[in-house]
Amino acid sequence: MDQELSKKYKTAKKHYAAADYVAAKAALAPLIHAEGKSDITPYALFYYALSAYYNKETALAEDTFKRIIDAHPDWEQKDEVWYWLGQLKFEAKDYHAGLSRLANITSKEFQVSLGKMKIHFLRQIDDIFLLQVMYRQYPKDQDIAKVLFDKIVQQPLISRDLDLLETLARDFNWSIDRHDPIKEAASLKKDSYNVGVLFPFFVDEVDYEEESSNSFVIALYQGIKTAVAVLAEQGVKVNLYAYDTKKDPTVTASLLAKEEIKTMDLLIGPLYADTISLVSDFVRSYQINLVNPLSENKDVVGDNPFVFLFKSSLDTQAIQAAEFTLQGCDDACDVGIIYGNSKEDALQAYTYKQHIEFSTGKAVAWMCPIAPEEAYDAFNVLEQPSSIHDEDREGKEQPVSLEGLTHLYVASKDELIVANLLSAAKALKHPPCIIGHEAWLRHSLFTFDQLKQRRLYFVAPDHITHEKDSTRKFKRRFYDHFAQYPQNYAYIGYEMMLFWGQMLAQHGGYAQKYWKKEFYPGVIFEGITYGAHHDNQYVPIVQFKNGRFVVCNPETLKMNKEIR
Repeated sequence: MDQELSKKYKTAKKHYAAADYVAAKAALAPLIHAEGKSDITPYALFYYALSAYYNKETALAEDTFKRIIDAHPDWEQKDEVWYWLGQLKFEAKDYHAGLSRLANITSKEFQVSLGKMKIHFLRQIDDIFLLQVMYRQYPKDQDIAKVLFDKIVQQPLISRDLDLLETLARDFNWSIDRHDPIKEAASLKKDSYNVGVLFPFFVDEVDYEEESSNSFVIALYQGIKTAVAVLAEQGVKVNLYAYDTKKDPTVTASLLAKEEIKTMDLLIGPLYADTISLVSDFVRSYQINLVNPLSENKDVVGDNPFVFLFKSSLDTQAIQAAEFTLQGCDDACDVGIIYGNSKEDALQAYTYKQHIEFSTGKAVAWMCPIAPEEAYDAFNVLEQPSSIHDEDREGKEQPVSLEGLTHLYVASKDELIVANLLSAAKALKHPPCIIGHEAWLRHSLFTFDQLKQRRLYFVAPDHITHEKDSTRKFKRRFYDHFAQYPQNYAYIGYEMMLFWGQMLAQHGGYAQKYWKKEFYPGVIFEGITYGAHHDNQYVPIVQFKNGRFVVCNPETLKMNKEIR
């Protein structure tokens, strides 16, 4: 090595060691710009890059590290260069590029440091979907898998991808048991079971001569009582206790203070947000299962292992709509998404989008929010640049159109949006497969010809097949007892109580300890499957055929356990 170059290099390193990075760069500059190559050049470049990095000149540091890789590909310390290049990308939150750079490191000496770096930065990611994409790209990377595993178990119960959690635990030999909050709870079978119903009955105020505001509560309870009678005929004794919450937190708190309610094997309700958190805290303390019969909001469950939704959450509905889309997709699948301006609409739209993109590895064609006041011009809106940008389009507005789409998911129940969208689709020579919601059918938006469109489907969590013998039998029983035909809420109360009563009889107080992925055919509705989840995972997708609505996703039914 040239003595003069060596002297300058040693001087530069002294400046670097003293954290005088400006002086270090100045001393190294002649060495990295000298004509020809010498043994000292890659070292000078390396310390120049580090000096730039610590002097907060990240762009210069990046360019200098890359220069080493390009000009000195066989340098013995190139793994350390890749390490720093990876860190720069991680700090810029470009995690994919960071992982790609770190993948170039071959030396085992870096494995511990690499693991610490990846875990440090990946833990800063709140987007589970992004971590899932990384894991799919690097399925053997234990550090990515560990962060993803930890992030999943930190999520609210109803949001967890339990199948992925089990896969990670199996592939990396990790235990899920410590994350099971009821592992030690004994699920005892009894001769009879106490079930408490926490509803806002307003029993002192109901006027049975007039249509009251709580008629749906009465109908729901009538369905529950009918199921209790059927369970008794099947040899399952349920002692039903009714508690009137009056939608009042103070009243609800006084009810929860009663000694008898602490002996319940199951609680049903409550129905209003002001009282839900009180009851949720109560069942956590006393380890009593609670089922909400009407809510589709995953926040009702939160992280409480004893709270369940009887219905499918909005997230689950969107995921099952995406699964149905994927079943009808091929390599030419182009998906568009329209959604309204409510929080619930946006939640379903983005859940659907993430599921499609994660499953296909391909971005959806476009997303477009439409406010009700824009509905009249919905087709014109669709021809304008969308205000939603996918990450891989570099923020550029892209024109959107129904033309060329294979599938269109509509996360809105607004009748103006739906009516105008259907008119726009009708004008197309090759309309996409439209996946909407059964709520559309309640607004009389459809002509008979529109219903007969072969590519119009409905997400239908409340779908009832009225032609079933079991449904007819329930109607007759209900009419004989109450002298009226059941409302939809009565159907819900009946199916819910019948299912949970039979679960108590089969498994005791904690049926969830024994659920796997069984599908339980419904008496009124299509069916129920929980598995390790806390909401119904089966969501029927229906289409109008031959004068009636039929279920189009029966292949998802796992009818391997008949309980009725």
